Amino acid sequence: MISILIVDDQKTIRELLKVNLEKKKDLEIVGFADNGKEAIKQVQALNPDIVLMDINMPVMNGLRATKVISQKFANTKVIVFTTNDNDKYLNFALDVGAKGYLLKDTSEEEISKAIYHAQKGYFYLENKLVEKYLVKLAKVQTDLNNTFGLKQLIINQSQIIDEKLDSSRFFAELQESKFTFRDINNRIRKLEKTISSLRKILNIFIALCGISIVIILTLVANNS
Repeated sequence: MISILIVDDQKTIRELLKVNLEKKKDLEIVGFADNGKEAIKQVQALNPDIVLMDINMPVMNGLRATKVISQKFANTKVIVFTTNDNDKYLNFALDVGAKGYLLKDTSEEEISKAIYHAQKGYFYLENKLVEKYLVKLAKVQTDLNNTFGLKQLIINQSQIIDEKLDSSRFFAELQESKFTFRDINNRIRKLEKTISSLRKILNIFIALCGISIVIILTLVANNS
């Protein structure tokens, strides 16, 4: 038997979930909470296997509560159950340790499937969101190809500038010119700033690529 705590500030939602989930003989609703703070208390008291957690609630939101539960109650798995299909909320849910992410228009069969997956320790993302992220994965792959091309361009430009700063020919040209020491200093400073800017841009692109790949490939792998 899998014990379940339902956390939602809407009583109607709580009751509907109870009626639908208890059609499965191996699922049992052991309690309710209408905010994140109360959910933490109920988890401590009831030790449920699964928590179905709304996000937008008074007193304490569901993501904050999920973080606490994931850290303090290792045997309880949290599945986010929300109307929010925004990437930001999904990313937060992953960060705080949720084992699933469902929208409130998910069928009762898929909710049950998510519960079984989470109970085994797997992350579950509902099918509509999987399709959405597969489309994004294809776009990210295209963006990555463009990004790595830009990365190589930035590296090449940075190397050229480095070589120019270290080049004896560069300093010989300066000696033969009519530049003042201030002119020379300004020119070197400008080149150094260009190198710094190029490297900052490169680091930003690398970081963004890394984050996108990890998040999307994790979602796809866990639902394959």
